[in-house]
Amino acid sequence: MLKTTLKKIDKSLAINYPSKFKSLQAGASENELRALKEKCFPDKEIPIDILTLYKWHNGQLDTSLNPQDNRIFMPIGEVIDAWDFLNDPTEDILQPWSASWIPFLYNGAGDYIVYETEGSLAGKLIKYWHNDKGRDVLHESLADWAEAVLMATEEAPEDEGEDELPKPLAGKTFVLTGTLPTLSRDEAKDLLEAAGAKVSGSVSKKTDYVVAGAEAGSKLEKALALGVAVIDEAAMVALLALMATEEAPEDEGEDEPIEVEKNCFAGKTVVLVGTLSRASYEEAKKTLESLGANVVDSMSEDTDYVIAGDDAAASDREKAKVLGIRVLSDAAYIIHTQNPWLTIF
Repeated sequence: MLKTTLKKIDKSLAINYPSKFKSLQAGASENELRALKEKCFPDKEIPIDILTLYKWHNGQLDTSLNPQDNRIFMPIGEVIDAWDFLNDPTEDILQPWSASWIPFLYNGAGDYIVYETEGSLAGKLIKYWHNDKGRDVLHESLADWAEAVLMATEEAPEDEGEDELPKPLAGKTFVLTGTLPTLSRDEAKDLLEAAGAKVSGSVSKKTDYVVAGAEAGSKLEKALALGVAVIDEAAMVALLALMATEEAPEDEGEDEPIEVEKNCFAGKTVVLVGTLSRASYEEAKKTLESLGANVVDSMSEDTDYVIAGDDAAASDREKAKVLGIRVLSDAAYIIHTQNPWLTIF
């Protein structure tokens, strides 16, 4: 039940609150979950509901998950830091506090909602306010909390009537193929159509994106042959959020390069052709190299990806096709550089 509700929250946020959806981080890695276990659950397994929650998303940045309150869903690193602080006997915190409580929602002012892991209240969500000794049960379970969040996100902001909701994918044609990891075909179709996209049953040169899941067949093969952008479910949802907010990436200035971790560009050889909408050649080259890519000037059999602007020459696209190089569109470049953990087909 919890997993199903969390999946519905993704869909609701992407449509009604795209900035909140965009603030959610990717699901926690095995290393992050291991760190949580070692710190907070050294002698037992992490409760299944906590695992489900953090495999869904590893917290969020900047904004609250529920539009009706101001509490932010904490990433695992912040959970561990807060747990350390609240269990430090040298810190002057308001009692009662229990080491069996796992903080996962925080308002930035010392107030938490915690998950009880032991005793008769195990699995319940309890309030810990820094200036109130009351420790009331706010939700009977994480599933109940998720249902409350879902209800709050299913209604669009009051100043945006149904007819005024943005249609960021208006004019775009999508094709769905294969089995998606979390969304049914109908759910994905509803999500795309709510954003203004047309969902077609066949691939053609007029198709903008093919969303491919497991066991994708001839539609995927045809898309690759025609040079149509192929994305997975996670990239589709990221695209919805990106297009809905219509925000260009912020200028990074002379900040330190992005840390190279396991991502879709690390160790790959990339060629840039044509003009990108949100970055000059030098800016795109710098971004890709910060992600561990090797940007070169000409295509060869060793090239992994060609990133093509809308005005890229037909001869460049044809050469990539002959060499069997995956061509990424301008939009795909934006999606995957902002979300480098997403898979490139």
